[in-house]
Amino acid sequence: DPDRAARAAIGANLVTTGFDGPATRIVASSAQQYLRSCGDATCGLAFADPPYAFDDWPGLFADLDPVMAHDGVIVVESDRSIVGSPGWNVTRSRRYGSTVVEIHVRAAAPPSLHGVNQ
Repeated sequence: DPDRAARAAIGANLVTTGFDGPATRIVASSAQQYLRSCGDATCGLAFADPPYAFDDWPGLFADLDPVMAHDGVIVVESDRSIVGSPGWNVTRSRRYGSTVVEIHVRAAAPPSLHGVNQ
């Protein structure tokens, strides 16, 4: 998160929940800037909670796509339902007051016909 106060709150929450170990890193940049610098890193779970005014969800999903595992899950929080990206399906969507939380998973790829006699 580029905001210093937000990073401090994230750090405090990590300590409170016990997730402040050596594998945890708080990055001082936007999620999209960070994702573009990940190289060949892979993750299986991403949480996306940008400011409600954020409107580049297709761009965020495009930046997440190369680093997400084939069975990856993206949990998003917004003030509205999010259209992610082709190749991702919403499996759960819940509204909590003015907040919408959705779980996006990769769409099942069609079975490969490679090597099958037709």
